[in-house]
Amino acid sequence: MADIVDVTIKLDRNLKTSAENLFEKFGMNLSSATTVFFEQAVRNGRIPFSVETDSFWSKKNQDRLEESRKAAEAGILREHELIEVE
Repeated sequence: MADIVDVTIKLDRNLKTSAENLFEKFGMNLSSATTVFFEQAVRNGRIPFSVETDSFWSKKNQDRLEESRKAAEAGILREHELIEVE
């Protein structure tokens, strides 16, 4: 038998409940789903799904949006490749 240890994690209550409801549909509990995640991560040497950030919230994009907002407030219009200026 494997040497089993306890692991404690903190989750938002609603996230935990939603996850438990989802895993139940697969016939799993939170513990078995977490074990599957760890097994896949270790087996593949990576997180077993794509983890990406939303580039909209990047500093570069937010700075550009702020610059555009200030220009619009100042009445400065800039041509954009998606907008036809007549």
